Amino acid sequence: MRYKHPIFQHQEEGEGHASTSAPLSLFIICVLALLAGYIGWLQLYKSREMDAWAQRQQDSIAIIPGRRGNLLDRNGVELNKSLPSYSLALHIERLRDPRDTQRRTLDKVCSAVADLAAFLGPDFYHSRPTRQEARKHIQRNTPLPFTLWKDVDKETIDKWATACAHFPGTELVLAWKRHYEFPHSASLLRGKTGFGTPVFLPAFKRYNLSHLDLSGKSGLELALDAKLSGTAGYEQLRIDALAYRQETVSSSPATNGDDVTLTIDIALQQEIEALLRRQHLAGAVVLMDLRTSEMLAAVSEPSFPLDDTGEPQPGTLVNRVLGGTYPPGSTLKPLVAIAALQQGLVSPEETIECVGFYALPDGRQVGCSKRTGHGALNLEEALAYSCNVFFCELGSRLGPLFNNVGANTGLGEPPGTELRIQEKSGLRFIPEWVENHRSSLPRWTAGDAANASIGQGAWLVSPIQLLIALAAVADGKRHQPTFILGAYQQPAEQLDWDDDQLAIVQNGMLKCTEYGTGKTMQVPGFNVLTKTGTAEVGQGKRPHALAFAALPAEAPRLACLCIIEHGGGGGKIAGPIVRQTLQAALQKGF
Repeated sequence: MRYKHPIFQHQEEGEGHASTSAPLSLFIICVLALLAGYIGWLQLYKSREMDAWAQRQQDSIAIIPGRRGNLLDRNGVELNKSLPSYSLALHIERLRDPRDTQRRTLDKVCSAVADLAAFLGPDFYHSRPTRQEARKHIQRNTPLPFTLWKDVDKETIDKWATACAHFPGTELVLAWKRHYEFPHSASLLRGKTGFGTPVFLPAFKRYNLSHLDLSGKSGLELALDAKLSGTAGYEQLRIDALAYRQETVSSSPATNGDDVTLTIDIALQQEIEALLRRQHLAGAVVLMDLRTSEMLAAVSEPSFPLDDTGEPQPGTLVNRVLGGTYPPGSTLKPLVAIAALQQGLVSPEETIECVGFYALPDGRQVGCSKRTGHGALNLEEALAYSCNVFFCELGSRLGPLFNNVGANTGLGEPPGTELRIQEKSGLRFIPEWVENHRSSLPRWTAGDAANASIGQGAWLVSPIQLLIALAAVADGKRHQPTFILGAYQQPAEQLDWDDDQLAIVQNGMLKCTEYGTGKTMQVPGFNVLTKTGTAEVGQGKRPHALAFAALPAEAPRLACLCIIEHGGGGGKIAGPIVRQTLQAALQKGF
């Protein structure tokens, strides 16, 4: 065995060790380089974002609600209004010592709440926040004041104010609540509010905002929510390591919402509602100023009271003015008359014999309102007496031209008011609709023509649609109704109808008031254009009662339509309501 000097032996071992440690050293160097690069990247490129993140951990946002704008009637009477609501609250950071544990802080809070409750009285002591509620607030919303009692009354506020120095950390916090004057009137039109999410503040989108603000839930409150809501303000609060408030870093005042003045006259609205309620009638009454297309009243009965927190009764949530749909019955006849005159299918002098029924080719009969028949009638007389036989004949003559009936008058179309969310389209029962939608028999029949010409069959219109259409007959214009005062921009659109033909139909509606079915709508001192309707609904139920009137006949400025569900005869039931509505409006100077 060859001898090796220890020195040489050590060198050989060192060479083997170096060969194994070199990759490890290289790995460590790479890791250190990566760490250095990452730290540099954080410092150079991510520092601003991390600073913002750190600030968010030290800051909290308190939302300051803006006052919601009021809804007013056309005379400035407040309807839906915002009232201040004060809550008694406790700022926990003003009680605690920085050295306190969370348990010690909780004990101090509960003791302070109990002392204040005992001072305010037994009701407050029994309704004071529990220890569990205080603990939850400290854990979740420490920088914000701890709400003790909401919506406290003036007497309580005054009592607290006399001794608030003895209850450190307590203060009054302002919020807003919605109050509804005349809660039983125009409730479906006005609508309600509820608590929803706060107004969006883009600068603080990453903060947890706990405040709930008032927002519209139905009616005009919902439709005009953006205008009424205004903009919330805020306080940016700097907090310490334990999440207690230290200081206010920045703030922005709240902006109040805009007040909105409606076109309705609330006193007039209440008078009309009382007419229906006294007789326990369900239906709708609409009254429009034809000079401005403003809705002076929009009654839907039954309805729910705005201050009712219970479950609404069935049938009270539909605004019948805009969302109820009904067959128009004989109130459609003026529009059938105009279509027949436009097509030259009838002349003012022509008479048609009424024997009490109209015979269809298949042997069926359409009865007339006068079973013994009206005898020979011209167009104006047929409108006055609402003769079914005369108009069934016109419907037969129109044939496919029945598509023109009600065209460009708003029937079968949403009226496009500020309350689009409540509007229904309805249905124009015309040959075009039958061909496109009735798969069982997609052709216009003699029976269809007869039923359609007297407002029966598949016809469905809302009260406001029918008002617009018949107002067009009264003054020759297509109106765009509005519920917002001052929205009137330009005159209503003049329809392309022949003046002489329109005058014939208007004369028939004038005679309807003088000696026909509309006698119940006579208003002393005025010539009135009227039309009544009795719409059959089948299933053994009483027909709907309809009535329309416009005055003065020479230059109409007021138009009113009434529909009473299952009321019976239009002239007998709906007519008097229309007359009384017009008289009430005239007495108020409209």
